[in-house]
Amino acid sequence: MYMIKLEELIIKYYTSSLTKAETDALLRFLEDPKNQKLFKKYTRDYYNLELGLQNISLEDEFSDLWKEMESKKRRQLVPGQYFRMAAVFVLLLSLGGLLFWYSGGSQEIINENAVQITLGDGTVKVLEEAGKTKLVGAKGQVIGVQQGNSLDYKNPDDSSESRQEKLTFNELTVPYGKKFHLVLSDGTKIYLNSGSTLKYPQKFMKGNTRQVFLEGEGYFSVAKDSDHPFVVTTGDMDVRVLGTEFNVSSYNEDSTAHTVLVEGAVSIYEKDNKFYSENGLVMEPGYKAEMNKTSGNISLEKVDTEIYTGWTEGKIIFKNTPFTVIRKKLERHYNVSIQNNNKALDEKTYNAVFDIESIEQVLKTLNEHYPIEYTYKKNKIIIN
Repeated sequence: MYMIKLEELIIKYYTSSLTKAETDALLRFLEDPKNQKLFKKYTRDYYNLELGLQNISLEDEFSDLWKEMESKKRRQLVPGQYFRMAAVFVLLLSLGGLLFWYSGGSQEIINENAVQITLGDGTVKVLEEAGKTKLVGAKGQVIGVQQGNSLDYKNPDDSSESRQEKLTFNELTVPYGKKFHLVLSDGTKIYLNSGSTLKYPQKFMKGNTRQVFLEGEGYFSVAKDSDHPFVVTTGDMDVRVLGTEFNVSSYNEDSTAHTVLVEGAVSIYEKDNKFYSENGLVMEPGYKAEMNKTSGNISLEKVDTEIYTGWTEGKIIFKNTPFTVIRKKLERHYNVSIQNNNKALDEKTYNAVFDIESIEQVLKTLNEHYPIEYTYKKNKIIIN
């Protein structure tokens, strides 16, 4: 992972003093056509500032930058370029999290398709998929070990015992097209689905409820601890357990949130209500509790749990599922955007199981059951 102060990066670029690592980091970021579009869009916006630069050609500006980064040639900063440096400095500061992620006065070039973690002090780190990395806390102690798509807080591989005086939260963000394993300090195992964010204590404190905050979808295998209940809080409901396995799904864009119990027992109740044993809906294994986000009503039904947990094994399972729901699942799983102009298709239901298929193969399969016209280019699917 590469981190540098934004001011230093700009000065180094315009004085031709970027190191190879710095040049490679910026070049990798600009290889993504989406990032190039962002660069051009905001360059266009901010070059309209009254800096006497309105006659600059946007395409020439980006072309020069791209060629320079590819060739990695050095050049001298001539007097006429100081105005350009000031304009681009304003541009990049204004981009905020689009080209750079701000944290504690430092800037890290962020790949929006990478798993990110925000530590308790606000530091943002990218978790690379290759290799093994130790996650270091504010006091320099090892708080977790990341290897591939897994992060373990229970066995941080640190010889020194660290004392934590107050509850400190970390936040893990998993983008579309990715999944991630997490082991909390108590041994609870969590598998996060694409497009999900989990906020959780770096270390659970004795005497406190073990509470985490989920936006998206996660499969939980909770470590048993009768003295410290485990609570998953979503935007609309709380799921309270002592030790069990269950799946929770509560994406912001969905009209409902649901919990599917695999084993053990859980109690469901509205988030803003204080928990009492009598005000929660107790579930049994093999059931799904679904809460309507608008009305707050909760319904309970017996289900095939594999339909809702198959994603943990790389499967996407549809059973009498309307296409409007399928679209969102495909977008998250394959990191694509789907624009549907065929409104009748949204009401069609499908039964299907996919695991190793590409998005093109999925579309062909759906097309066999209900003929559709579509185009697929640069991760965008348009259905007519």
